[in-house]
Amino acid sequence: EYVYLSTNLLNRYLERWSVQNQTLVQSIPIDAACYAMFVDAYYDLYCSLRDYDQVVTYSLNQTAYPVIQIVGTGFHGSSPSSFKRPHGIFITAERDLYVAD
Repeated sequence: EYVYLSTNLLNRYLERWSVQNQTLVQSIPIDAACYAMFVDAYYDLYCSLRDYDQVVTYSLNQTAYPVIQIVGTGFHGSSPSSFKRPHGIFITAERDLYVAD
């Protein structure tokens, strides 16, 4: 089992910690702190970047896989593809993304 953390001070990282060993397993640099995180059944971690108006994803199955922006323009907006400070996120088993904005 793992615990996922988002650091938000000077160095911004997504971190994966082993509960059993109490050690840092993986550290992934990102542009901003995650306001909310969700790990789906495929071990993809989703992160809402509230200050960047985006949702990004990262595959936890691969160590060199980049952080990918999946929705959001980077600017406040009211269209279906834009947000104003997204926070809560949920992914269904069919990989449908729901974002509280």
